[in-house]
Amino acid sequence: MDRIKNLMAEDRPLKWLFYGDSITHGADHCYGQKSYSEHFAERIRYEMRRFNDIIINSAISGDTTVQLLE
Repeated sequence: MDRIKNLMAEDRPLKWLFYGDSITHGADHCYGQKSYSEHFAERIRYEMRRFNDIIINSAISGDTTVQLLE
């Protein structure tokens, strides 16, 4: 956590990457609600005023670490 706190204390924009399966993807399991990566993006970009940070959700339904490592 200290590393993340130190990164957030800097002024430079950060890139946040979410990778996972269908739950991370959020298309089916959220039933039209926001996924946790969308909640995270809202918190970072709007509430914390880090407008230049980039949040990427590259999750794919059914993926596991096997596909990530490939």
